[in-house]
Amino acid sequence: MNILSILTVLLLEASNTSSVGAESWMYGGEKFYVVFVVILIIFFGIFTFLILLERKLSKIEHQIKER
Repeated sequence: MNILSILTVLLLEASNTSSVGAESWMYGGEKFYVVFVVILIIFFGIFTFLILLERKLSKIEHQIKER
């Protein structure tokens, strides 16, 4: 959750520095930050999915070993 909070603060600070608005920020020279945040969100989603999948597989393995 700390990473998500940091990213939210970074996005809010970056959008506040632009006086024109969020659209000019997205299309401006700060595209790197947009791409970076999107990639972080994707990796966070994949990481979360893999952890949940590992937990489910561990439970199934444990059930099989008990039989």
